[in-house]
Amino acid sequence: MPDLVCTVNDGFLGDQTGWWVELNDGQRAYMDDGRPGLQERSAWLRLIEYCKQTGLYPIQFIIQFRDHQEALPAHAEGYFFSLGALGGTQMTETFSLFVTGYKVGNIVKVRKWKVPEIIVISDEDRLFEDCKHLMICRPTP
Repeated sequence: MPDLVCTVNDGFLGDQTGWWVELNDGQRAYMDDGRPGLQERSAWLRLIEYCKQTGLYPIQFIIQFRDHQEALPAHAEGYFFSLGALGGTQMTETFSLFVTGYKVGNIVKVRKWKVPEIIVISDEDRLFEDCKHLMICRPTP
């Protein structure tokens, strides 16, 4: 189970944009997509599994590029993450995106960020039901 998540910022991603979360037990988990030797490439999917196995959950979600950080609201009901891309037939370039979100009731407040620069592209509300497979939520009392 310890190899499911990276709990030390060991510089694996180098100068790439990444995310980190603080879990409710105080430890941090860092994005390390594509780390050799791990069956699951996605750090977020591994974190989802880790949280299911341990009962832990994020209380803070940060995306970071070099010294630029952007935080989602702390202590949200849950957090969402996905990779994305933006392109089109009339576009000369395809842009990589981080798609982040946080749960408020039955709604997930979603924000799309152009990476690596961490520039907001758009905001939207989605139904929790449509996002739950990529959400990590705190337990309900």
